[in-house]
Amino acid sequence: MEKRSITIAKHKTSISLEREYWDMIDHISLEKKVSLSGMIELIDRQKTGTNLASEIRIYVLNYLLELSKKSLV
Repeated sequence: MEKRSITIAKHKTSISLEREYWDMIDHISLEKKVSLSGMIELIDRQKTGTNLASEIRIYVLNYLLELSKKSLV
């Protein structure tokens, strides 16, 4: 687990994720041309639960699922 402090919506928060999830969310933010904080803020605004780390994991998994669907077409 890797813990990072990030500012979202003008407040600091700490998020603990496995390194692989940090690597993927970094990759996604670069692809979308958004800062890491901006990407996490977007996920935070769209979340349906209360656990931001879990929402980030779900976002990454959904992203990978969409990629795999596109590669099958």
